[in-house]
Amino acid sequence: MKIKQQILFFLVALLCCGFATLHEYYLSTTVVRYVEAKGEIQMVSKLFLEDVEDYLNQENPHPFVLQPDNNQEAIEKAVELFLQSQFDIRIDGKNYTPQYLGKEYQDDLVVIYAYVHLQEAPKEIVLDNRFLLDFIPSQQNIIHFKSAKKNKSFLAKEGETRIRLVL
Repeated sequence: MKIKQQILFFLVALLCCGFATLHEYYLSTTVVRYVEAKGEIQMVSKLFLEDVEDYLNQENPHPFVLQPDNNQEAIEKAVELFLQSQFDIRIDGKNYTPQYLGKEYQDDLVVIYAYVHLQEAPKEIVLDNRFLLDFIPSQQNIIHFKSAKKNKSFLAKEGETRIRLVL
């Protein structure tokens, strides 16, 4: 009987320790690519589907359901507004609004596509990624910038959202 009690105690202790170390992570990734041949800044952002859905529904009297979309036209517009209100691009001192191309779902992620068309090659790019920071205090956003001449990665978090790149 004593061995059974010890095994039971060990299993309960193991379970408690396991639950004590569980953490919830709130993370997005955005790849920003300057494609010189097309004169474009291209963006691909991946965020957790549930977090975006909760954000979109926080003040929505008719809640959205994503994947499958319960109101595709309204959801597309809401995701576009979400992108444009949470991610800013400043190129050579001029503000640009990312042009929303669309979204798709990959497992538990929503993938958002956007771009900015440029007239000439940029000298300086400032990216400001605030995805969900006003909604989830522990949210963090990884930004990967890629071009023929420069590759950089950054972590945006509350109070530190702006990244300046000189090309």
